Amino acid sequence: MAKFRLRSYFRWLAIGFAVVIVSVIVAAAWTLPPMLAIGSAYVAKTVCSGMYVSNLNLDRIWDEDVLGRENPLLNLYRVTVDDPVKQISASPFGVGVFERTAVHRDGLGCALAIGVSPSDLADETLPPMTGARENGALWPEGTGIDGPPPQALDAALERAFAEPEGANAGKLRTRAVVVVQNGRLIAERYADGITAATPLIGWSMAKTVTGALAGVAMAESDLALDIDHLLPQWSNDANPKSRIPFSALLDMTDGLAYNESYGSVTDTTRMLYESGNAVDFLAAMEQESPPGETWDYSSGATMLAMGAIRAALPTDQWLTFPREALFEPIGMTSAVFETDPAGTFMGPSWLSATARDWARFGLLILEKGLWEGEQVLPVGWVDTMVEPVEQSGGRMGKGQIWLQSGLSGDTIPPDTLWMRGHDGQTVAIVPSQDLVVVRLGMTNPQGLYDRNALLADVIGALPTGAASSQ
Repeated sequence: MAKFRLRSYFRWLAIGFAVVIVSVIVAAAWTLPPMLAIGSAYVAKTVCSGMYVSNLNLDRIWDEDVLGRENPLLNLYRVTVDDPVKQISASPFGVGVFERTAVHRDGLGCALAIGVSPSDLADETLPPMTGARENGALWPEGTGIDGPPPQALDAALERAFAEPEGANAGKLRTRAVVVVQNGRLIAERYADGITAATPLIGWSMAKTVTGALAGVAMAESDLALDIDHLLPQWSNDANPKSRIPFSALLDMTDGLAYNESYGSVTDTTRMLYESGNAVDFLAAMEQESPPGETWDYSSGATMLAMGAIRAALPTDQWLTFPREALFEPIGMTSAVFETDPAGTFMGPSWLSATARDWARFGLLILEKGLWEGEQVLPVGWVDTMVEPVEQSGGRMGKGQIWLQSGLSGDTIPPDTLWMRGHDGQTVAIVPSQDLVVVRLGMTNPQGLYDRNALLADVIGALPTGAASSQ
């Protein structure tokens, strides 16, 4: 009897072990292909934009922007650089399986060839933006700095680049800091190999730019905050998503089942690196709650808002809309807003500009949309952008900008507005100090950069005030 029980035990143990093995194999077969393909797309797109938008060398891009993610799978990838046509292909071990290709287009940056051929993507280009700087003039009319920075401010910027010791040494990777006060550039500092002419990605800081563009689009079309039936995919009245108003996308209260996470295969990575049409991908998501009921930070909502803007504008004006509506009027001529393969600007993420040009946009928000006497953003739109979304607990404004009044940190002025992006990108806009502070980098782990500490350090070094006095 004991021998029979022992055999039965081992038999069931073997069956259980086999079930586990089969489950692992099935799970791997289900998740590994998209994971590897998304990895290929991430590497190809990152290298393409790094080389041809930011003009960084491949070694730096690989060490900081690819391997700096500290995802061991990224060590498997190899890239092929086709420099004459500015195309980057990537695949695991370089064998071509799960290969993805990113194509650079003048004026539009890099896009992934998913559902479209590289040659068709390459045909889409825009000419350089206009907006020459005045020789010898101070920024923003020209390029000059308003005198040497005070010693204390220079020291604050030096601290912003100081790498930590220990396990995180070399991982802060601050690339640029720019300080603008009273409408003038008063201090800046750059990492080795980065200059005032280097466009750098802002990641989710692009959301605030999308919020600004929404204001212009509403002024130039039938789009409005209370308009619904925003997308062709939502045109059927029987579809509950047809009743999502534009305001719910800007507020991130759309109620869609979008999961804002950044693992290997998530809604965000699929939107950015797997989908040939990001708006189609997002528009098909299930509705979890009625619009306006709950707030969830959502790159998907921003992308759908950009899709709604595109649907509202004439087709022949679409690709030039951001530059004509915003970038050229404020001299933000380094800006490169990249698109998905279907040609929709990646409103949540893929906008690059020099640190000085990110400061231009911050100054535009500080001045409530007014630039050198011209009302670039509609009157009152910036006030709407910074009006708190109640469902967010006061943390975010209705134009996708963060509000210090709803965030932690009592060492900086409560009227501070934040543009924030992955890897430590920030633009701080402080009306009470007439101040804009830009910080760009490639920081991982994310908590290594303390935005409140940098801003407090800068304000404390200004001759006109200190953070502790606020």
